[in-house]
Amino acid sequence: MSVPWVDRRKTVRAKTEFLLHLHKGKKEKMGKTVDLSACRMCCETQDPLPLFDEMEIKFRIPIGLKGKQEKNEWVSCKGVVVRCESVPLRKKFRVAFYFTECDPTSRHKIETYVKRESWLTQAA
Repeated sequence: MSVPWVDRRKTVRAKTEFLLHLHKGKKEKMGKTVDLSACRMCCETQDPLPLFDEMEIKFRIPIGLKGKQEKNEWVSCKGVVVRCESVPLRKKFRVAFYFTECDPTSRHKIETYVKRESWLTQAA
């Protein structure tokens, strides 16, 4: 007997494809976002990241009305790795971060983007 999968996420997520910079001390890794919420992010990296490592995360997020005066602005947060799993066919790793620190301006940009994109996805 199979048990149906239940999504227990308490926050809305938006699908994304932003390039991002991950910093730990002087080391920098690049990645690409998969989805984003106000307090979490899933991304893909070339290398695995250790669980519970805290990293600085920087990426550019579209601000403004879609298609009208939209510009990209930098967002900076700190996050801890809560999941890292191999994606063998793509030769990449799926990494999930929980944001531990995010300045109010960056958090507002993320929340605004997620609300906008999740509404557009539901309406489509």
